[in-house]
Amino acid sequence: MTFTLPVSVKKNKAKTRIKHDSSLETLPHPVSLFTHQKPDLEDSFWILLVDDEPVNIEVVASQLSLEHYNVVTADNGKDAFRKIEESQRFDLVILDIMLPDISGYEVCRLIRERYSLLELPVLMLTARNRPDDVLLAFESGANDYLSKPFDRNEMLARVRTLITLKKVMKQMVATELNFLQAQIKPHFIYNTLNTVMAFCRTAPEKAAELLDELGNYLRGKFNFSSTDQLLPLERELDLVKSYLAIEKARFNERLSVIYSVDEDIKIDIPPLILQPIVENAVKHGIQPKRKGGRIEISIRKTPSDVLIEIKDDGVGMTREEVDRILSRTNREAGIGLQNVNKRLINHFGHGLTVLSEVDKGTVVTIKIPH
Repeated sequence: MTFTLPVSVKKNKAKTRIKHDSSLETLPHPVSLFTHQKPDLEDSFWILLVDDEPVNIEVVASQLSLEHYNVVTADNGKDAFRKIEESQRFDLVILDIMLPDISGYEVCRLIRERYSLLELPVLMLTARNRPDDVLLAFESGANDYLSKPFDRNEMLARVRTLITLKKVMKQMVATELNFLQAQIKPHFIYNTLNTVMAFCRTAPEKAAELLDELGNYLRGKFNFSSTDQLLPLERELDLVKSYLAIEKARFNERLSVIYSVDEDIKIDIPPLILQPIVENAVKHGIQPKRKGGRIEISIRKTPSDVLIEIKDDGVGMTREEVDRILSRTNREAGIGLQNVNKRLINHFGHGLTVLSEVDKGTVVTIKIPH
C-alpha cells in the first residue's frame, strides 16, 4: 500500500478530526490525540509527530494509532521542542523538514543538544529528497530519513526499528540501576555488623540505632521498581543519612558530616541520585586520607530551581579524571556517577556539575527545576 502526502495544501481546520486542546499544555505527561490503542498494552510508546499540514498529520497519525502507538502532534518547531521539554517521555520524534517557524533541521539539532541518537530517535519525513537534503538531515542528528510519498509498511517498519532502539536504551539504563541496587558490597555489610557487635558490648543503644539505620538503608536501596519512577527528595535524603550514620560509626572521628537543608522543599527526584554521589565521596575522597575528612550536603531553593550540593575535602581529582568518569571511559570507577548523570539529563535536561581539585576536594552540584 502506497499513499501520497501533499507537499502543501490549503489548511482547513474545520475538516480535520485532530483536536488541538489548549488544556493539554498544562498536563505533565503526553496526551494521546488518537484512541485506537489497547488500554493495557505492556509497552506503551509515545510518538511526537511534527508537521504543519493537517492532512499529513491525519494520515500518518492514523496509521500509527492503528498500531497502538500513542501520538501527540505539533504544527511548528518551537511547539514541538516545548512539548519535548515538558513531557520528557517521548520514544520517537517524526519530524517534517519544512516548518513555518524554524526548520526541522534546527529542531533536530536542538534535540541532539539534549538527547543522544539512542535516547530520543528522530525520523524525518519530507518531500525533499535530494542527496544534499538527506546528508543535511543526518548531519543535524536524524536517525533515519523517509521521502514522501512513502509506503505505509516501510514507514511502520522504520518506526518499529527506532522504537526498538529506544527500548534497548531504556533497558540499558534500568540494568545499570539494578547494578547500583545490587552494588552493596559484602564487606560493607560485614563491617557494619562488626561495628554493631562492638557497640553491643559498650553501647547497646547505639548498636540498636545502627541496626535501624542499616534496615532503612537496605529498604531505600531496593524499595522502588523503575528508573522512570520519581520519589520525594526527603526519601532519598533519609537513605543518605542512614548510609552516612553507618559510615560515621565506622570511621569515628575520621568522618564528619554537615547538613544544610532549606525547609519546605517538596520536589521529586529519580531514585538513587544522591546516595551514589555521597558514597563516591566517602570511598574515593575521604577514605584514602589518613586523617579522614568532612562531607557537606547543602540543599537550597532558588526562584526557579532546587540546588543540591555535595562537597568533600578529600583527595580530589584532576579535570581529566572527572571528564573520564562522566564520559564513560572508566567503567569500573564511574558507573554510579555515569548512571546518575545520564538519568538526570533524561529527566531534567542537564546532568551533574563536578568541580574538583587535587588535595582540596570535590563539589558535585545538581540542579532540579521546581
